Amino acid sequence: MSIFRRRRTPELAADLGSGFWVTEAPAMQHAILGALTRAESARAVVPVELTFDAGAEGRVVALWRNLIVGFVPDDVAPTVRQQLADAGEARLVTSGLALPEGREWRIWAGPPWLEGTRPPSYPASTIRPTPPAIFGIQLRTPDAPA
Repeated sequence: MSIFRRRRTPELAADLGSGFWVTEAPAMQHAILGALTRAESARAVVPVELTFDAGAEGRVVALWRNLIVGFVPDDVAPTVRQQLADAGEARLVTSGLALPEGREWRIWAGPPWLEGTRPPSYPASTIRPTPPAIFGIQLRTPDAPA
């Protein structure tokens, strides 16, 4: 046995029903763009492998390539939280899609919607995006109050 071999954490597929939008896309754009490769950012749909984990204040976070890219919606969070507890040491994972919508990327968790149908509408965000800053000094933007 080599000391350099890592023990792989087992994975458990999450049961997400028909799927859902991972919330807070506007506030998480920096992380989502950081997870995309240059080739992926030019595509219309990018397959993703998401991992769920417990977050602060009872939230459930969605991670893609070890970056937090959003949160499980409040109406689905209790179910996913229970699955996390049942998983024990195993990682709770699911497949999904990253889709550009306008200037933002959005993350869908779970099975894709039926072909020929429209996806469900994206929920309203509750976290405001971080204002642009240079070295921690916030920049004024045209839509900022004076």
